[in-house]
Amino acid sequence: MVNVLQNDSVQGHIADLAEHGFSFGEIKSQFGRVYGIDLGFIESLEELTNPSALESKQEKIEAKIEEVQAKYLKARNEAIRLHRESVFEQDKQTREYLQFITDLGFDFLPKEITDQLISEV
Repeated sequence: MVNVLQNDSVQGHIADLAEHGFSFGEIKSQFGRVYGIDLGFIESLEELTNPSALESKQEKIEAKIEEVQAKYLKARNEAIRLHRESVFEQDKQTREYLQFITDLGFDFLPKEITDQLISEV
C-alpha cells in the first residue's frame, strides 16, 4: 500500500489536494473514496507527502507484523506442546488402567461381573 502512496502521480494528487485547501482529514477521506486506501496509519500530511517517511513507516509496520506473528507462533507451539503432553498423560493413565484390569483377569470374566466390579471400585 505504501508503494502506491510513493507513486509520482499519487504524490501529485496529494499535492493538488493540499494546494486547494483540503485538510489532512479530507485528504485521507478522499483517498478512501477514490483509491480505496485507508490512511489511518498515517499521522500527518508531512508524513504522507514524504516518500522516505512512508518507507520508514512501512518498515515499522512490517517489523511489528513479524513480531506479532512470531509471538503467535510461539504461543501456538506452546499450546500444541501442552496439549500433546495432556493427551500423552491421559493415554498413559488409560494404558495403566487397562494393564490393571488385565492383571486382575477382568478380560476373562463376563461383562456383567466386570461392570459391577468397576462400579464398586
